[in-house]
Amino acid sequence: MPRLSKSSFLKGRQCARRIWLAAHDEPEPELESDDIWELREAEGARVEALAAELFPGASRVVDAHDDEAFEESRPELAELVARTRRELARGVPVLQAHFEHGDLLAIADVVEPRHKGWFLWEVKASTSHKPVFDWDLAFQVEVARQCGLDVVGAGVIRLNKDYVRGRELDLQRLLVFEERTKPVFGLLDAVRAAILAHRDVLTAESVPDARPSSRCKSHRDAADGGRPSTCGHLDRSGYCGSRLPEHWIGALPDLRNAKSALPTQVDPPAIEALDPDDVAHAWTPLQARMIRAVKARSAVIDVAALRAQLDRLVFPVAYVDFEFDPGVAVPRFEGTRPYSKLPFQWSMHVQAAPGAPLEARAPFLHLDGTDPRRAFAETLLAALPETGSLVAHHASTEKEVVRALAGVVGAPMDARLRALDGRFVDTIEVLKAGYYHPAQHGSYSIKKVAPALLGRGYDDLALQNGMAAVVAWKEAIEPDTAPARRAELERDLRAYCGRDTELMHEILERVRELVASGAP
Repeated sequence: MPRLSKSSFLKGRQCARRIWLAAHDEPEPELESDDIWELREAEGARVEALAAELFPGASRVVDAHDDEAFEESRPELAELVARTRRELARGVPVLQAHFEHGDLLAIADVVEPRHKGWFLWEVKASTSHKPVFDWDLAFQVEVARQCGLDVVGAGVIRLNKDYVRGRELDLQRLLVFEERTKPVFGLLDAVRAAILAHRDVLTAESVPDARPSSRCKSHRDAADGGRPSTCGHLDRSGYCGSRLPEHWIGALPDLRNAKSALPTQVDPPAIEALDPDDVAHAWTPLQARMIRAVKARSAVIDVAALRAQLDRLVFPVAYVDFEFDPGVAVPRFEGTRPYSKLPFQWSMHVQAAPGAPLEARAPFLHLDGTDPRRAFAETLLAALPETGSLVAHHASTEKEVVRALAGVVGAPMDARLRALDGRFVDTIEVLKAGYYHPAQHGSYSIKKVAPALLGRGYDDLALQNGMAAVVAWKEAIEPDTAPARRAELERDLRAYCGRDTELMHEILERVRELVASGAP
C-alpha cells in the first residue's frame, strides 16, 4: 500500500483524486519554477532554524529538507525512525522526529518532553493561525500515538505579525508559541476516519470522480482546513485542467455563495453555457461582461464606463511600477516586520499631456545588499512630478509600499509620501469597469491583459513576472555573484520593470482609442 504521509493526508482531504494520481505515477505539474519555489522554502527553513534555537539541548534527528517528497522517501528512513526512538529515550527535545507506523509517516518539527509525556510543536512561517495547521498537527499526534508516544499536547510556533525588528533580532518576540491542544485533540476521531477513507482511495483501481471547483485552489483560511495548496492538476497541463473547457466557469471572479457551486453543477462547466441575462444568478456587471465576451468570442466594451475612468486622469501622468521582495519571513533590517514588502526597484515614464510623447525617468535599482528603503523613497520623490496622477497596475500594492516607507523614513519625506496615496489610478480598475477579452481567461493581470489588448507582453524578456525579478535581484546582491552575471541580471531587471510602465501607458492609450471610436 502507498505510504500516507502528512502532506498526502492534507491533500487527500482537499481531493481524493489528487492523492490517487500521486500514488499512481501521474506527476502533478509544478505551478512555480524551481528557483521561486526554493526562495519560498528557504524562508520557511530559516524560521524553523530560529525556532530550534529556543530549545537548548535539543537533539536533531536530521537536517530538514525543503522538498517534502524527498523527506518522505529518504533511503535512510528506517534509520531516522530508529534514531528518533533513541533520542526520545534520552528525554530531551527532539527536532525532525520521524514516526512511522505501517503505512503512516509523520515528521514532527519539535517534540518536547512535558508533564511526563510529550508536546508536539509544528513550526510555520505564518503570521496567523490557519485551520489547516490543526489538521496537520492532529495527523502527527495520531501517528506518534500509534507509535506508542504519550502525546499530552500540541501547538504551533509561528511569526508575530506585530514584531518590529530593532538593531538585533529578538527571537522571544519574533516567534509566538500558540497552544492548540484542545482543538487538535478534538480532530483525532475525524483524522482516523480520514485515514481509513484515504486508504480506500489509494487502493482503488481507477481514478476517483472529481469535478474541479474552488476547492482545488489554496485557501489556508478555509474553516474546514481542506484547501492546503493549489493543485497543480488544475493547470492546463494537469490531469484535470487538460480536460476542462478553455473557458472554465471556475475562471469567473467572485463566485460566492450559491454561485460557488456552478463549476460542479453546470455540464459542461463552460462559461459559454451560461446566460448573462439570467436574473436568478444575479451576475455582477463584470461577470456578465465576461460571459458575453466568451459567447461572442471577442472583446466586450462599456464605452461610457471606460470614459469615466479616463476622466479621472490628471496630467502630467506618471506611470510607475515597483519591484519588491514580499517574502521575507524573518525581518532583515531594522524597522521591518515579518513579510514587510522590501522595495528594491522602480521604473517611471511620464506623459506631460494627452498625446504627448512618453518620457522615461532614470530608473532606480538597489544592488548593494544594504537596506534599500531610504534610497528608494528619496529617488522616487525626486523623479515624480509634483502634481498629476500616478498610474500603476494593481495600485493597492504600490500604495502599501509607499505607506510603509512613510512610516520609516521620517520627516520631511514621510508627509510627501503619504500625499501620494490619493493620486494613484489603477489600470485594473479602469479595465474592470468596461473591458474584457476572452484571451484574458478570467485574469486582469497585466501579463494577460497586455497580449489581449495590445498584442504584446513579456515573451521576449528574460524575466516575465515579479517573483522571477525577486529571484534575479537576490542573486544579483549576493557577494559571490560574478560581475558579468550581476551585469546581466541588472539588464534583465531594468528591462522587466521598464516594460511594466511602458505597457501601462500603452494600455491606457488603447483604451482611449476604443472610447474615441465608440466600438471594439
